[in-house]
Amino acid sequence: MAQQNSQYVKLKNNFNIFRNEDKKSENHPDWSGTIVVDDAFLNEMVMLFKMSDDRTVKMNIAFWADTKKTNGKEFYNASLSMYRGKVETDAPLVIESDEGEDDEIPF
Repeated sequence: MAQQNSQYVKLKNNFNIFRNEDKKSENHPDWSGTIVVDDAFLNEMVMLFKMSDDRTVKMNIAFWADTKKTNGKEFYNASLSMYRGKVETDAPLVIESDEGEDDEIPF
């Protein structure tokens, strides 16, 4: 489930970015990783997109440099969040997970 505070919705799990050890040409990326988006985060993204005047969602990404203890290889731990604007209440926004339901994503 996505985590929230008054202005940002954070993806529950962080992800890692690793150096591309098999880079065969200049067109291949230097670093890469995979982001897994849960249903709560995606639902929030769709809601923010629909509410946006310019039909966009502002995403923020943060990186922390780290080194694997097992082999000494450098990597980045990363976090992804969305800006949802100022919230008028002190109560946190709760996004329920629709896990197991077959709802269609409306886009």
